[in-house]
Amino acid sequence: MYSSTNAPAQQAAYMPGNNLAMGGLSKGFFEPRPRKRMNIVPVGIALFLPWALFAGVFALMSFSLHYTQSTLTTIIVVLCFAPVLWCGFFAAQQVRKRATGVGRESTWYIFLFISLLVAWSCGYIFGSTNYSTYTEPYYNINNLMTYTSIDPSTWRGQQLMDAGRVVFTSDSALNTKMFSGFKNAITYCVAPIAIEVNGTYRSQDTYDFWAVGTDCCTKTFQCGDYNNPDAHGGLRLTSDADRGFYRLAVQQAEAAFRIKAAHPLFFTWTQDPVGSTSDYLSDSIQYFLIGVSVFFVVQVFVVACATIVFSRLGSL
Repeated sequence: MYSSTNAPAQQAAYMPGNNLAMGGLSKGFFEPRPRKRMNIVPVGIALFLPWALFAGVFALMSFSLHYTQSTLTTIIVVLCFAPVLWCGFFAAQQVRKRATGVGRESTWYIFLFISLLVAWSCGYIFGSTNYSTYTEPYYNINNLMTYTSIDPSTWRGQQLMDAGRVVFTSDSALNTKMFSGFKNAITYCVAPIAIEVNGTYRSQDTYDFWAVGTDCCTKTFQCGDYNNPDAHGGLRLTSDADRGFYRLAVQQAEAAFRIKAAHPLFFTWTQDPVGSTSDYLSDSIQYFLIGVSVFFVVQVFVVACATIVFSRLGSL
């Protein structure tokens, strides 16, 4: 006879949730955690805050403020590291609380801290590279004088110590027969600027004006606009780090060709030294814009991947 008192027990025994009644082990441990609804706020912060920090530090290290107010720039860049420290401290607190079971999800805090740290570091590194490669030479050259119609056979280096851009006479050319190179990991190449008439170079008491370049003189001098017959200009070398190596290359040329270089000045050989100066600034801006764009694309990709992973982990 059917007993009404046993009905609830029988129903419970055959309920789908009762895994033992189904004849198998409990699967609750192996089932994936339910996904939480995505919170757009941490996603937006993780996307835009590191990108803004990268762009800000990148700009500070790249442009004119760094040149005119280097100390102030350093102070501001250091202050920009404060959000990184704050986020790291807060993430550490959340991890400790989470370990004790009383805190909220700490995944996004850790992700934001790492993103900010990478953003600040990349902004500083790429900004410094942009500054030393393009911005600093641009301002250094602009602060120097421009000279035209300079005869390299009669002028001396000490007369043009403040030269940033020099346009030599139309019969000036590179004497590639007397090139030299000094190798120190890379090869520092030099060739004297001289007067050429019908393929013959005028003899000079001293060779004080030299075209330079790196890794461009394996068998002959091939630096700058060396093969441009309309090139008669020089853009002054402003890098202190490279000047010593070029001076050693000049000393080798002095010994090899028995010439004298009393006060050598170093130039990038170019057709338009004034226009080449402007190229430094445009290259600096282009480098900055590309860097900011690439970082944003990468950050979008990383945040999208993190969102998917954290959603599966139930950390959103």
